[in-house]
Amino acid sequence: MTMALIETITEITERPNPPRRHRTYPRVVTRHRAHSHRIKRPTDRGQRHYTPPKIHISKVPCLT
Repeated sequence: MTMALIETITEITERPNPPRRHRTYPRVVTRHRAHSHRIKRPTDRGQRHYTPPKIHISKVPCLT
């Protein structure tokens, strides 16, 4: 039992999960079983991002 557990853990750690893609999809469900998300409609289209998001930092002028 111990050897099987060691082999299993070794096999799992050899192949970690691949990095996640940057995606923008509406949080919807295809069937109405979940109550916290809305139902998927034909207008709910996904947009894939092939690069990380660009962060723009701008200086806000002081109003006082």
